[in-house]
Amino acid sequence: MNPNNWSLAVYTPGEKELLSMPVSSGNAVAEANGIRVTLSFRQVGDIAFYEASAASDNDASCYFSLVRKNAEEMLSFNGPIEERDVYRQSPHDPKQYHLRMLKQAVPMGAAKTEDGYEVALSDAPYFSDNYTTQEFIPAEKTFLISSGDSGRKPGYEGGLDFLPYYHSVGGEKTHTFRFLIFSSRAKSLARLRLDVFSAIEQCFGEGSGSPYHAICFSTNYMHLRKNETGTSDVWVVAGIEYGNTQYIRDSFWQSMILPADIAAECNRVLTAERCVNAENPLILLLWAYRVYKTGGTPRMDDVKKSLERIRMCTTDGCFHPKVDAHGRHDFRSWFDLCAHTDTDAITYNQGLYATAMHGAYEMGLASKEEYELAAERYRGMFIKDLGIYPVSREKIGLCVDALIGDLLHHLLFGSTILPDADVLSHYRTVCERCTTKYGVKVCAALDGSYNDASFFGIPGYLADYFTDPKYAARPGHYIWGSSYFIYEMLFHIAAHLHGAEEAEQNVINRTMLDLSLGSTYFEHIDTDIGKPNKANQGWNAAIYAIWQQLIDEGHATDRYFREVDQYLNTVE
Repeated sequence: MNPNNWSLAVYTPGEKELLSMPVSSGNAVAEANGIRVTLSFRQVGDIAFYEASAASDNDASCYFSLVRKNAEEMLSFNGPIEERDVYRQSPHDPKQYHLRMLKQAVPMGAAKTEDGYEVALSDAPYFSDNYTTQEFIPAEKTFLISSGDSGRKPGYEGGLDFLPYYHSVGGEKTHTFRFLIFSSRAKSLARLRLDVFSAIEQCFGEGSGSPYHAICFSTNYMHLRKNETGTSDVWVVAGIEYGNTQYIRDSFWQSMILPADIAAECNRVLTAERCVNAENPLILLLWAYRVYKTGGTPRMDDVKKSLERIRMCTTDGCFHPKVDAHGRHDFRSWFDLCAHTDTDAITYNQGLYATAMHGAYEMGLASKEEYELAAERYRGMFIKDLGIYPVSREKIGLCVDALIGDLLHHLLFGSTILPDADVLSHYRTVCERCTTKYGVKVCAALDGSYNDASFFGIPGYLADYFTDPKYAARPGHYIWGSSYFIYEMLFHIAAHLHGAEEAEQNVINRTMLDLSLGSTYFEHIDTDIGKPNKANQGWNAAIYAIWQQLIDEGHATDRYFREVDQYLNTVE
């Protein structure tokens, strides 16, 4: 690192640069206008790890910017920078879903060098109250990685407006900004991203040395946000596309890779009032039991209220989620735009219901008969003549998500619910008919072809997604038969537990598919054209934690991890 290229600036209201100090391999102290800045340094492997702290005897406000000058070429996490832009990680509005702002998943910048890149990144947005920003100024060969916001407009019309933001200091109140600087010999954006993930894990995580674990930990670590609703201190967003909101089912999976204290904070967000629609009351109960099993204390009032809600949606041992407050017939499960009648039973939901009721029984809140009836109804959804578990009792089609409740039961209780023969029949039928070169279709017609749009509706109702041209819906995209990383992987892992010898290789192959498309995982891949969507989708990291549990239990080997790491280490 050339110290002449790096400096640490302190900005006060009015975009005034209060002071600037060099950044090198050492500690430093500076003061101006009553604001004292301490910069500390330590070496973590090949990474320079810095911590800057601002303090004052009087009330003041400021933010830090790490400044890189003489950058002939520069990159964000998204790729090369061509014009002046400001990237942000949060819209500062938990209700803002459609993000009209320039964004990148990791608060970073990179400058091209003769043999690779010099990279800088800041700590997770949570630690700067979600106000991390990155400004790139190609004309001045400069970029800034900041802990606050200058309020500068985004580089395109129609974007959200942002007000300046400075952190308050004074008395016992200080502001701390942590950042990393390191060199990468990457020859591609894919390799650069891997080096970024590795640096994050080394400095903020376990430092496992596994590039695959680094992807899983780092994507979710950088999804941490200050919970601006106040229901917890920190929560985890599903991905950069989801603004500053924690989603119930997503965070249930994401929390598996997070540190225990942060996972516990994320769990606090799940109140009975929030977990009303679709399978969300089941998720609350499942997560509560996971907390209970590991020695924690769930919020039993919310657990009991959710259990009451679940019972209101149950008939003869089958779970039937109600129409939501807007009267929509879809959004009955994660498979959101697929409509169902009030009397339909969705196989995925029924599996979660059976496992959740077992948890309720173990916590002394339900009878053994309730759990056993739910499990019996789950097993009974198998159609012997077709050899499959259908999407639901009324929607007879192929799907990958039917086995998830069975797998969760093993993870929480050490045993599966469904018979080996039925699972293997379902698994092999779906794999045979639904496998494409871009993954296994999340759902399909019985012959493996894409469903007609009408399959996703009920008499008198079909989501606008399938009818409004503005959505450009097509077979192969989104729920219309794309391949979802998490649901396909859970499908393969469930089959592995039931003795499918080919499942382990399928787990490896599916992971390699995503990694080959971008050195990370995606929410889903269009199985028609092969386009991946929503990089760094946080819930996918659960797969690492789940496979590690199977290894610890003696139900799997580390071959999966070894082969994935071996591949990632070859990426240039």
